[in-house]
Amino acid sequence: MEKTGIDVVYPYNLVSIYGTYELPTFLTFCQRYLDGSGVALDVGGNTGITGSILSAFTSHVHIFEANPEMEKHIHISNNGNDNVTVVMKAVSNLPGKVEIYPVGQNNTSMVSKSKEGAVSVDCITLDHYCNENNLSPKVIKVDVEGVDSEVLLGTVDTITRCKPYLFLEHPMYNAKSYNTDIALVNKAMAFLKENYELYAYPTLDQICPADSFGLPLDIFVEKAGVLPTNIVGVPMNMKSDR
Repeated sequence: MEKTGIDVVYPYNLVSIYGTYELPTFLTFCQRYLDGSGVALDVGGNTGITGSILSAFTSHVHIFEANPEMEKHIHISNNGNDNVTVVMKAVSNLPGKVEIYPVGQNNTSMVSKSKEGAVSVDCITLDHYCNENNLSPKVIKVDVEGVDSEVLLGTVDTITRCKPYLFLEHPMYNAKSYNTDIALVNKAMAFLKENYELYAYPTLDQICPADSFGLPLDIFVEKAGVLPTNIVGVPMNMKSDR
């Protein structure tokens, strides 16, 4: 490329597995359910790409990321977005201090099987954060490497009050890779099934029938024989466009 004196920076995971397999799934969700209004909570912000996308589909986004090394990448991904708030804290069902551990490229987890490279960080619940900041979220996205259920259980009051759309990694999808608390997974899934219509949003690297995208979760599992990477939750009595 001709030298112009301008540095061109690409978010490095935009052209990685996320950009190839997961991004189209998330974009489809945003296009189907969001209209540019309301507040979004992006839990597990990573490099800030999903938060940047949500900033175009909602009025304001709060990005939560526990890994301090990701802060600069979140700001790069959201450069120029004046409707984004970055919260560098972990999110779970209990507040306090937690230890996170590196798990693969760019990711950390509170329930990693490996206990090497621990970093101590502050942890909050979304119920407390929403109460403290007077927030009524329209959409919540959760992808936090093995503790998705804990995040949901720390958001029960807010979810019950606001009935936001949900986009989350299936709590059991990567459970074997982490020390996932299965009892909490079952409790979180029971809560979701009582309050939401759940739909399967597999990523593009999953082998499943072509017409199974957006099917009701139970039908997808029966038809495809696998768990979908992601689940979309639509509040009861609200129409789904799949």
